[in-house]
Amino acid sequence: MCTNYPPEKKVSIIFDSELYLHHCECSARCSCMNFANPMECRFISNGLSEQILLHSVKQRKGEAECAQVDWVIELSESLKDGDALLSIVSSADIDAVVLHLYALAKHLKRKGDGSFEIAVYVMLKKSGAFDLYNITGMISVLEKAYGDAQICPMVAMMLAMGGNDFLPKFQNITHLKVLQQFLASPVYKEQLFHKTGSDLIAVDRKMFTEFMKNLYCPPSVHSEELTFEEVRQLTIKPPTLKSRAFTDNTVTFSFSDGQADLRHPRLWLPPKSCLENLCSLYDAMLEYFAGLGKHDAALPDFSATCLATKERDGSYTFGKEARVARLKDLLKIDESTLQMQKKYAQARKRALQSTPKKHQTTSKRVHLSFTP
Repeated sequence: MCTNYPPEKKVSIIFDSELYLHHCECSARCSCMNFANPMECRFISNGLSEQILLHSVKQRKGEAECAQVDWVIELSESLKDGDALLSIVSSADIDAVVLHLYALAKHLKRKGDGSFEIAVYVMLKKSGAFDLYNITGMISVLEKAYGDAQICPMVAMMLAMGGNDFLPKFQNITHLKVLQQFLASPVYKEQLFHKTGSDLIAVDRKMFTEFMKNLYCPPSVHSEELTFEEVRQLTIKPPTLKSRAFTDNTVTFSFSDGQADLRHPRLWLPPKSCLENLCSLYDAMLEYFAGLGKHDAALPDFSATCLATKERDGSYTFGKEARVARLKDLLKIDESTLQMQKKYAQARKRALQSTPKKHQTTSKRVHLSFTP
């Protein structure tokens, strides 16, 4: 409790809740979503002096971390050059950092030289400790390093693709691995997203399946020498996988046409059709990001807008190929042929690494680390 509060100072606290929930003024049969008006409470030294319902703000988010970004954008407009703003996330949800990264890169006011007028920090409050992120500093470093004003929205989307509250996570595919591969090749920055001006509006299905093929391809193999189906079968049953070997990641399966020891299904590269259906979830995530900074923007209905079927347990089924009954539908390539192709791709990888051509630049692995 503050005991030496200056009597001439006033403090305003805005409670953004669903206490005051309203419907639009359209006809009774309209499909508009309900909205909430926040309450501003003004305090002076001896207590509450005034309560004001903010009719100008029609909050439709329904998610605290998302709505908090809206207030960061709105309150930043009233700050002066050189000021700083701290956004405290009491849930300590790391996704809040990704949301701030996307929204501030697109909406925070800047000077003529492109630098930010104010600094914005995000604090993830944990039990007995906190993590502090300089969001505007991160944005400035990334934009300078890559010379691209759209790099931060794309980085935020790639971090979301690594898995969050709305998108599934792939086994053994970390956020860092996804981001490293994206940043290592200019092709992904140029072609992975369909864009309208500065807005990312959709994920390119063909480029995404190529991205995932390269992500799942063994590091010792030159991925461009293998087809999608060859890489997929390598993740299901490598030619060198012996019966009862690799017990931690091997499962014995019985199919209608036989039995086989395969790697755990969570480690398989999903079928191409399933990845294409998954892109509809990513498109909904882009719509979700596009609403940041706008109080009245509603969250997209991920289950309704996607080409995936949501199960009762909250999981998704991404099409018919997500389930398999016959072994021959999994192992479509002759094992000896796959082994020969893998050896060729390995030799090709070694050749490219040991004999770089003159005047030819090669993509280098991007080393990233995340520290508060």
